[in-house]
Formats: sequence, structure tokens, C-alpha cells
Amino acid sequence: MQSDACVRERNGAARISLQNRAE
Repeated sequence: MQSDACVRERNGAARISLQNRAE
């Protein structure tokens, strides 16, 4: 099982990627 911190980091990175793409 993945640690909560790991999942949080991945979600955060995905969010940033989407924001950068939208700009």
C-alpha cells in the first residue's frame, strides 16, 4: 500500500501539471 504522503505528493504534482497546461 502506498503511504498517504506519497499519494498526496502525486496528486499535488498532477494538479500543478494541469494548471501549467491550462495557462
